[in-house]
Amino acid sequence: MARNIEVVTFDCYGTLIDAAGGLGTFLYSLARGCGEEYPPPGFVLVARFAEAQADALHDQVEGFDAVLDTALRTVATERRWRLEAGDVEWLVQAMGSWQPFAESRLALRYVQGYGLRSGLVANCSRRIMAHTLHQLDIGFDAVVLSEDCGAYKPAPSVFEALFDKLGADPHRVLHVSGSFESDIPVAQELGCMTAWINRGGKEDPGEPAPTYEWQSLRGLIELAALSQRD
Repeated sequence: MARNIEVVTFDCYGTLIDAAGGLGTFLYSLARGCGEEYPPPGFVLVARFAEAQADALHDQVEGFDAVLDTALRTVATERRWRLEAGDVEWLVQAMGSWQPFAESRLALRYVQGYGLRSGLVANCSRRIMAHTLHQLDIGFDAVVLSEDCGAYKPAPSVFEALFDKLGADPHRVLHVSGSFESDIPVAQELGCMTAWINRGGKEDPGEPAPTYEWQSLRGLIELAALSQRD
């Protein structure tokens, strides 16, 4: 690992956890249950849900479960789905069951095996995160959620709370995220090095350019392995 990196922090959903796969499965199944014989592909439904969720976060809807509720009802209204009373709770339960990407645990083991501290930051509720951490089955030195801060990423206060909890100088932090907009600019503004996990080969989102850009967390594994040989 680069000599000036002492702490590696991670976004969670879409970085360590396959959120698009889990959410796509949920939404497609829900659409079928609501009478759509051939709904749009899961990735199309996910993209629209992500827009609705971003709007709810921007509007500072209080409580992450309420954010999910707002986003799901927005999509349901547009697609004329008739939601049942338990559908939002079903989404909350589903989110806690979403699985890590194949290389997530290995990347975390490399980071921790190199003696670096690790942190996790997410727009999420504690009751969902408890199950996500169970899926990852690897501990972190600090976990900070939007629920803890009364704000949502990309608010700087969410990241600052994580650095405070870690006792970390942001200039010694590598922040790793699959979400460019919510993480990379603010992390760099606070002084962090950044790594953008561009899993889908998305077009360059513009400035600021991340310190690293990888197609998966294997880039982090390779960085750690190269550093160990130096």
